[in-house]
Amino acid sequence: KSLKNMRYIGDVRPNPHKAGDFDLFKVGDKAYVVFENPHTELVIRELNEDYDGLTDIYSSHFHAECPPFVREAPAVFKYNDRIYMLTSGTTGYYPNPTELADITDIHGEWKNLGKVCKNDKNDNSFHSQFSSVFTHPKIKDCFIALGDRWLNDLTEDLPDMGKIFYDLCGPKKQGVDFSLYSDENTSVATHVWLPIEIDGDKPVIKWHQRWKIDNKD
Repeated sequence: KSLKNMRYIGDVRPNPHKAGDFDLFKVGDKAYVVFENPHTELVIRELNEDYDGLTDIYSSHFHAECPPFVREAPAVFKYNDRIYMLTSGTTGYYPNPTELADITDIHGEWKNLGKVCKNDKNDNSFHSQFSSVFTHPKIKDCFIALGDRWLNDLTEDLPDMGKIFYDLCGPKKQGVDFSLYSDENTSVATHVWLPIEIDGDKPVIKWHQRWKIDNKD
């Protein structure tokens, strides 16, 4: 029924920026879109009152020289009185460490809180890139992180892809033969679903081979 009621309204172009990975969220009656201005920064911009277009109010954050340092795949969630955001580094389809940011001061100072995954032995977000956080509609403070596992043929001894992407995109502009690491067949990509837990007062993500929503064990 809901699909039948959907209708195309039009394109939204965030000039003067380009938009890569993005997320949408609300604070009170105000809605925001946060997106990667490719290979440069993260931008957060306010939507209009009807939520079908953008205003001219925006701010830019986490400026970086180039991949892999530029942040992408923003995934926003709210806990207590704080607004948090997961982001990935920029290494193509190859996974890298997920970082947590406090973006409560939406157009002010964003605080990088460091890596969010605990006991992540390969330092690659459990071989995934988190792209969305879902809040359970009936269970308080139950947050579920969705990770995209783009590549399923990566070896345990994969080299430091951050260094490889810096060599590729930084001053060296060094060519890379990615076929050495993967066939990059994303048609067989899978997903990783993990609970976000609160450790003290900081959200963390731990690996669970199996878990249940009711107790997250």
